[in-house]
Amino acid sequence: MVAVDVGANIGFHALVMARCVGSAGRVHAVEPEPRNFRLLARAVEEAGYRQVRLHQVAAARAAGRVPLYLAGGNRGDHRLSPAAEPRSHVTVMTVSLDDLLREEARIDLIKIDVQGAEVEVLAGLARILSGSPTPQLLCELTPDLLARVGADGDVFFAPLRRAGLAPHRLERDGTPLPISEGEAWRQAEAAGYATFCFRPARP
Repeated sequence: MVAVDVGANIGFHALVMARCVGSAGRVHAVEPEPRNFRLLARAVEEAGYRQVRLHQVAAARAAGRVPLYLAGGNRGDHRLSPAAEPRSHVTVMTVSLDDLLREEARIDLIKIDVQGAEVEVLAGLARILSGSPTPQLLCELTPDLLARVGADGDVFFAPLRRAGLAPHRLERDGTPLPISEGEAWRQAEAAGYATFCFRPARP
């Protein structure tokens, strides 16, 4: 299997993915922030996971250079859009996942946790999402951060819907239960954020 960790941070999920796919699979870990990336690379090296490919870029709709706004006390809250409070920033390279992963014949799983930049990531996934088989996604949904970039629920769900993917809530034992887009959005609003699995919709 081939798995992709978008917003890999310091590598927790990438290492879990690497154990799951084994030496015959591949994991692409995408992390733009320099300090996080150094810790990610160290973790992968120390684990001896040669199946992990490291990419120091931000996933977006196209290649370019953008500011990444840094969170002082939370390595997991760096953002591509300005925050309410003043933040320092670094310039990072962007790439679409369609381009980054063009040599992969298939993608099985994509995890996306990018602090409000999910719409940008999905825009750069059009080819992969239209392929067969369609990958499953684990994606964090944060309505407040999406609103900051002018995106609402329909903007977020539309590319997933076009790909035939519907939200599922993951139970504690990993069982995916179908949930409506409206209910997924409401649950994320109530909690501040929520992570959902997107799988093929039932006929």
